[in-house]
Amino acid sequence: MPNWKKWLRFPPEALFWFLALGALASSNPEADVHYTVCPVALMGFEFCPGCGLGRSISAIFHGNLMLSWEFHWFGGPALVIILYRFYILTRKYYQSVWQEQ
Repeated sequence: MPNWKKWLRFPPEALFWFLALGALASSNPEADVHYTVCPVALMGFEFCPGCGLGRSISAIFHGNLMLSWEFHWFGGPALVIILYRFYILTRKYYQSVWQEQ
């Protein structure tokens, strides 16, 4: 099987998490203005249990753990869960690719 066909079987979910974490790592968590796609916040509700999670993860990538905690207490555990999920997806992919050779 040609190499490019192997990449077509790469898990789309792993690609999504890679790009999402890359976007969070490159964003500025201390920016005054941020864009939200949260449907609860867009409906006008002031409290949303997930709001601030992305900015919390971004603050972790920038090394500011106190700011991360202020944005959302679950930022650290969420990052660990996402990284673990990415690891599982890519491990399964590479195991299947190496077994074919």
